[in-house]
Amino acid sequence: AYEEMIDNFINEPDQKAFSEKVFKIVRCPRKTKSCIIFADYLQNIIDHIILFAYVDLNDNDIRKECDKLVKTIEDETKYYKKLSNGIKYQLDENVKLIAYILDYQKARSKKQDWEFSKMENIRGNMLKNPISKILYYDYLGLDYRRKAGKILSTCQYTKGEFESESMRAIMKYEYSEDDMKHFNCLIERADMCFVKAQEIARENILWEGYISYNKVRIEIMKYLIGKGQTKECILAELDRIISVRENVEYFFNRTNSFLNTQFKREVDIVKKLKENFEKVIL
Repeated sequence: AYEEMIDNFINEPDQKAFSEKVFKIVRCPRKTKSCIIFADYLQNIIDHIILFAYVDLNDNDIRKECDKLVKTIEDETKYYKKLSNGIKYQLDENVKLIAYILDYQKARSKKQDWEFSKMENIRGNMLKNPISKILYYDYLGLDYRRKAGKILSTCQYTKGEFESESMRAIMKYEYSEDDMKHFNCLIERADMCFVKAQEIARENILWEGYISYNKVRIEIMKYLIGKGQTKECILAELDRIISVRENVEYFFNRTNSFLNTQFKREVDIVKKLKENFEKVIL
C-alpha cells in the first residue's frame, strides 16, 4: 500500500527530516517477543526499503543507523535460528537481502565501485514474499547492468555513462571478442532479472517507473553496440516511462513533501536520458 506509506512522509519537507522518519519507521527492537513479530519487523523494513534511495546516505549518522539496523536484525536472526532450524533459510535470505541492498545504496551514494555482488549470495528461490522477490530481481539486475557497463567503459569516456559524448565513444570503439562475449552474458542476465521483476510488480505504478527505467538503459546499451531494439522502439519506451513517472509524480503528490522533489527529479532524469540518446541517433 504505497500511497498509505507515502502519506506517512507528508510532513517531511527536506531530506534530513525524511531520513530520520524512515529510520524511525523501520527501527527493529532488540529481543522481539516472538519469531512472528520479528518476521513482521523484517517485512516492514522490506516494504520501506524502496525509500532508502532518497535517504542521505552520505551523512555519517545515517550510515551508522543503517549499520545499527543490520546488526540488530542479524542478532535477532541468530537467536531464532537456535530455536527452530525450519525458519533458518527464510530468515537468512531476507536479512541478507536487506543488508545487501543497504550496502548497494551506500556504495552508490558515494559513487564507489565494487567487483563482487553480494546479491549473488542470496538464494532467490527461498524468497516467498512478492516485494522481496521484486527487490531481489531488480537489484540483482542493477548489478549485472553495472558490470556490463564497466566493460563498455573501457573506451575511456570522460563523462557520465549515459551522456551523449560517452554513448558516441561506445559506438565508435572496437571491443574485443572476449569483451563482447562477457558483455552479452551480463546484459542478458540483467534483462532476465528485470523481466522477472516486472512480471511480479505488474500494475504497480511505482515499481513500474523504477524497473522500466532500468530495463530501457539495457536496451540503449545494446543499441550502442549494434544489437537489440530499433531507435524508434527505444524512443517510444522512453516516452512511455516519462509518462509513467509523471503519473507517479501526480498520484503521490503531497504538498511541501520532500518526496515531491524526488519524484519530479526522476521524471527529469528520464527526460535527460531521452535528450542525450536523441543527440546520438539524430
